[in-house]
Amino acid sequence: MKIGIGLPTHIAGCERDLFLNWARTADQGLSTLAVADLVTTPAWDALASLAAAAAVTERVRLFTNVLVLPLRQAGLAAKQTATIDVLSQGRLSLGVGAGGKKPVLFEITHDANAHANYPDYAAAPADPKGRAARLDDHVAYMKRLWAGEAPMEGVPPVGPPPARPGGPELLAGTFAPAAIRRAASWCDGFACFNHGANAATVAEHFRVASDAWREAGHAGVPRVVGSCLLALGPRAEEGKAAYLAKHYEHLTPEGLARIDEAVGPAGDDAARRAAKAYADIGFDELVFVPMIPTIDQVQRLLDLNL
Repeated sequence: MKIGIGLPTHIAGCERDLFLNWARTADQGLSTLAVADLVTTPAWDALASLAAAAAVTERVRLFTNVLVLPLRQAGLAAKQTATIDVLSQGRLSLGVGAGGKKPVLFEITHDANAHANYPDYAAAPADPKGRAARLDDHVAYMKRLWAGEAPMEGVPPVGPPPARPGGPELLAGTFAPAAIRRAASWCDGFACFNHGANAATVAEHFRVASDAWREAGHAGVPRVVGSCLLALGPRAEEGKAAYLAKHYEHLTPEGLARIDEAVGPAGDDAARRAAKAYADIGFDELVFVPMIPTIDQVQRLLDLNL
């Protein structure tokens, strides 16, 4: 099983030098550099970050984990991602999803339809209603553009042509069984996030994805990429606590406690257990999402030799 790491762009305080050193260090031996797509946080823009990473790396794959396509206009997204694919010489893996409400915010609003429960959609702005259908439509339209087709009669094609024929690899990032079954018709595989590598939950995600893949008429098993949170070194627990307190500062104390429990222990042994769990289930790759914004996290992960 391959091992990758996320960029620290989702962590408050990420700076240029850390970003560049992080990308260059990961390029020395990890499989993938991933980036989160978050709007209403201090996180950097996902696509701009991967474009920068493409320019300073040579071999590591670049992965959106995951890009919320219905927030965007499909034609512009097709052009931006094709450009990154060209910059990286075909190293882009495009994890895509519909996004959704933040159910933890219900503790504050007590209104499942309030804007606070769809903060990124409110900020874009974009309508959260119909986002699942828009995801499918966006993917179909982007594939047409990547293939060189004109958007409509009388309108020139959208370039550049992606480096990978047919466009970047598409991984469906979703947990709902119905959405997974729908995505199996157009995706090249699946991306599954779990806060703390809960083996039972992760195994169920893998089973649903594999069943949907077969039901869609594909041969063999799908490519499935997992991800979970990571903190390494002697101050791993301290770093985890600081990250959770900042990243989930909008939660009530009870909500934060639930996230902390879901993440579980931090540290080198926790990373080893996570890697073994994902490998035993059958995942192709595990991409760790960092909680500590220091360059030693990348080197420590390389040194673990998972």
